[in-house]
Amino acid sequence: MSERWEEAVIETAELLIAAARTLTAEAAQAERDRRLTETGLTAVRASGAFALSAPRDCGGVDADLTTRVRVLAELGRTCPSTAWVVATTAETKIALQTVLSGRVRSEVFDDPDAVMCAAGPGRCGARRPASQRALELRLGM
Repeated sequence: MSERWEEAVIETAELLIAAARTLTAEAAQAERDRRLTETGLTAVRASGAFALSAPRDCGGVDADLTTRVRVLAELGRTCPSTAWVVATTAETKIALQTVLSGRVRSEVFDDPDAVMCAAGPGRCGARRPASQRALELRLGM
């Protein structure tokens, strides 16, 4: 790992932890509304949270597990809803990095700050909705 990359990870983690502290006032409303507040989402996006697990070659941070856990723990202490959204996005990006390549990978990670959520298949052999099949075709799966 390069020193520059390690500095980027540390800077992003520090920004995320600072943003998490500003989410305390938004947490109750986020829980009540069952969605992140616009203020909270803006703060987290500006901190680089959604780029935490995006590939470096696509503008992301590609932080290690220890850094991700540290950041998510801090977010969870201030706003569990935000921590859940960031964790879901992070793990989705990690999973997609392992299966996507070439043009499709570039398109998916074009915006390292994009919010993502993936779902695995349910029961084996279960019928998938047309929307899922369409996404699989688009992603070349």
